[in-house]
Amino acid sequence: MTFIMALIGVLRNFGLYKGFEIKIISTWLTMFPVAFVCGLIIIPVANRMTNKIKFSGQGDPGKPVVKLQKD
Repeated sequence: MTFIMALIGVLRNFGLYKGFEIKIISTWLTMFPVAFVCGLIIIPVANRMTNKIKFSGQGDPGKPVVKLQKD
């Protein structure tokens, strides 16, 4: 995914020029570690947030389907 974003960003900003492949690879080598570290921080936080969601069954009319658990 980071490679695709680097490809799109470089082509959008600079277009096709001689040596654009090197620019894409250098951009990707910068983006990948940043995205990896962000993922290491965001995934546990998102996991804790989604673990607080409790589903209450089939969803009867007038009753909420999702309840948030309070700590």
